[in-house]
Amino acid sequence: MKEARNNDLRMDLRKEDWYVYDENYGTDEEKYLVRFIKMKMAELVKTYSEIYLLRNESLFHIYRFSDGRPLEPDFVLFLKDRKTSKMVSYQLFIESKNEALRPKDQWKEDFLLQREDAYKIEI
Repeated sequence: MKEARNNDLRMDLRKEDWYVYDENYGTDEEKYLVRFIKMKMAELVKTYSEIYLLRNESLFHIYRFSDGRPLEPDFVLFLKDRKTSKMVSYQLFIESKNEALRPKDQWKEDFLLQREDAYKIEI
């Protein structure tokens, strides 16, 4: 991100101890997410003693139960609660697509919406 074409997305991630890698070569949408997390960092450190954002570079897949199709979430955010020292893991399932790819990958959005409906999320 330190050499991003878009000035709004430039960031030297080597200086950010919460971002697991030194660089992000992802899409603009993924870079905007990283920038958003950085903007929220002052707020997050009030509640969490440890914060790590991991870009999933083919480290793991989630499989759809109905047919076994794999989905590779782009990011996982790990947070350690400051009060209880309990590790809390949030998985951000982000599939950024341009309009041309949206119809082909509609199944991914449907799968994520099914997960959202099936599980209670506590914050």
